[in-house]
Amino acid sequence: MKKSIILLALLCLGFINQSYAQGCVAIRTVGGLCTMEHAGMHEEDSSKWTLNINYRYFTSYKHFNGRDEQKFRVEEGSEVINYMSAMDFNLLRNINSKWMVGINIPLVNYDRTSKYEHLGNTSPYRFATAARGLGDIRLAAYRWLIAPDANKKGNLMAGLGIKLPTGNFKAQDEFQYTANARRIGYVDQSIQPGDGGFGVTVELNGFR
Repeated sequence: MKKSIILLALLCLGFINQSYAQGCVAIRTVGGLCTMEHAGMHEEDSSKWTLNINYRYFTSYKHFNGRDEQKFRVEEGSEVINYMSAMDFNLLRNINSKWMVGINIPLVNYDRTSKYEHLGNTSPYRFATAARGLGDIRLAAYRWLIAPDANKKGNLMAGLGIKLPTGNFKAQDEFQYTANARRIGYVDQSIQPGDGGFGVTVELNGFR
């Protein structure tokens, strides 16, 4: 069983001959899952509930046109900078030794500074917009592909879930319209807490 899973994973990777960056929209929280389980966690006297809390932070400021990095944007000070931090609360319920169900609740705090969204790239001033709050909640079911008591040094877990549009995808903030006036508008999609749609998630988690 173990060799078959490894072979299948290698075959899948073998069909990949190209990969693409996500583009200008910074990746949102993915709700990391701790899979460091072992046989003892499935005994009768063990807890059936597991709470994982994950924190993620990153800053993005580089601009690309295809494969070419537009380094001049940083040199001239016209780059857009996203500051993104997110905390994921993952609550899992063990149904039996192989199956689990879980819910992922993300809390996000996004900030974005730019020139072009306000007075323009020729302005010497940079202004900020922000969005924060509840992100898109995810519900999922998980199954260990290898029996936990048969392989204590490693395992693989598959997951299938649904993403709900619980995060605000119409967050607004103030934009500097002129030197002395501001207006309310929608913040860029890259810092919206949600994307406004339903989705399906497919996962493969593992440890060794």
